[in-house]
Amino acid sequence: MITARRSMVLMAVLEMFYGPSLLASQTTAHTDSGSRVRITMAKPSKQRHLGTLVSLDQDSVRFLDSSGVNAVPVTSVGRLELSRGRRSNAGKGAIIGGVTAGALGLILGLAASTEDDAFVEIGTGEIAAVTVILGAGGAGIGALIGATSKSEHWEPVALTSDFGILEHAVPALR
Repeated sequence: MITARRSMVLMAVLEMFYGPSLLASQTTAHTDSGSRVRITMAKPSKQRHLGTLVSLDQDSVRFLDSSGVNAVPVTSVGRLELSRGRRSNAGKGAIIGGVTAGALGLILGLAASTEDDAFVEIGTGEIAAVTVILGAGGAGIGALIGATSKSEHWEPVALTSDFGILEHAVPALR
């Protein structure tokens, strides 16, 4: 009896804290006509189509691409994604630039510290400084380069078995 009561209290507390966030993440996808879609066909072809959504019903997904309006049976769709816009790659560029330049600084510092030259003494402090300085510079340059390029971000959408209605895939439950 006591364990059942504890279980109920625990479930109530979890529902109170986590329930609203799970319910909020299960919103219906906006699959209005005119949304940009990416459709990957099921195996074996895995062919990919990009286009603008025309309509969606129980049987098919209709989209417009450069060849005109196409219809794809829902049963042959392996993955359906909605475009959520184009975004800058500045963060990705900063990470790539920082790691690359930092690694280069570490390698150069270690190579310089192994030389037996009495003119310059290089210790761990200097190696760390070179690594950090080159890493920060690389991150800045990478961020600038990444900011000039944009990539489209896609949100996966699950086709449910309930009359072919589209819903967001819930990341916490995948």
